[in-house]
Amino acid sequence: MHCMQLGYAPYLRPGALLLTAVVWRHLLNGGTSETRSIEEVYGHIGGRKRNVFGERVKYASSALFGRYVAPMDVLLRHTLFGVYSRALPKRIANLWAMTLIDGQASHVKGMARPSSSRTFRYVTEDLRSCRACIEQDIDELGYPSWYVLHTLPPVHHCPMHGDPLVTEIKGSVGGNMWKLHLPTGNAIKNSALRFESASDGYAAYLRLWMDVMEGRLTTITADAWADYVDRLTERLGGTENAVGELCEQLTRSWELPTDRLHEILGNHLQRDFVRIELEHRTSLGQIAQKLVILTACDALGITREALPEQMCMLLPSSESSSEVHARKLLLRGAIVDSGFPLAIASGLASGYSKLEVSKSTGVHRHTVQRFIESLPTSTLVELSSLGSWAVGSWLPKELVRRQRN
Repeated sequence: MHCMQLGYAPYLRPGALLLTAVVWRHLLNGGTSETRSIEEVYGHIGGRKRNVFGERVKYASSALFGRYVAPMDVLLRHTLFGVYSRALPKRIANLWAMTLIDGQASHVKGMARPSSSRTFRYVTEDLRSCRACIEQDIDELGYPSWYVLHTLPPVHHCPMHGDPLVTEIKGSVGGNMWKLHLPTGNAIKNSALRFESASDGYAAYLRLWMDVMEGRLTTITADAWADYVDRLTERLGGTENAVGELCEQLTRSWELPTDRLHEILGNHLQRDFVRIELEHRTSLGQIAQKLVILTACDALGITREALPEQMCMLLPSSESSSEVHARKLLLRGAIVDSGFPLAIASGLASGYSKLEVSKSTGVHRHTVQRFIESLPTSTLVELSSLGSWAVGSWLPKELVRRQRN
């Protein structure tokens, strides 16, 4: 076993929250000032900032592990970056990692936030623990740890053991650091679980979170997921048939109608999430509903590996359709790379107005406008060369707007 030198604690398990190391340093230094202990690890980051994504991890890695552990390894193994970055295109994930390592402000996390819910949270307000994890840690390591997956709002049981998670430390929506204590397994309030027992579907869902954290579930990466959904829909006979078959399987395996699964997972699961995902109206932060769909695919025996390439985005035969297809390919790459709903690609490629794209896809017009504004002018020029565009379509209007500004 390779060990990390962390004071008198020889090892931080993969998946253990970095907070565990911060607590150990605090306790070994006498445990007098929590704010000072936090700032000694991260540098000055506004006092008691919770920092679950690992901002300034270069400084934290040096303070806690010396030269033995690379900052990128700390991000992937001990912060929520190791969860949410898995859904990002590799280039964007690397860019986010670099900004976190150096402690600069990063827009990438905000990009992954679903626009459909103002109350969507990446991390739980309170800090939770699993009794089985605590017992295992004490038995094998001599001390307990906090875990990254226990801080995910749509996870109510421990993915490793299946035991209910208990709230130990109260937190705030503002994201101030939790109290610097190691877990004990003693709950400070009654569980708020919305169900009594785990179904086969929920158990499979929990296991998939472990695959996400360990980097084994590449299917949820933005571009891979877009292709997988296209091919899945084709294989199941179109969107309507796919929605019906997946919902039927989910109802069986989760022992609850699909439109009620949000009662278990909260706003990490939209009410019509199966259709939303199949129609590419999702966002990068909605990892939970992708995992729920994969539980149905696994139960149906549908592989997560790439299906035949010819099943996705076949080239059309007519010249005008070819131009629209070329536009769609260009837009598709930009949309996937920036985290906007892929559903808007077809309408934009066809030359609709911003409002028409919104109405035809169900994506809010402000989201459509933000994507249009994010496109480099060079991309707009390239798109304008791909056939003629109607005067009322979004592209000529955007070019005129930029010329005026």
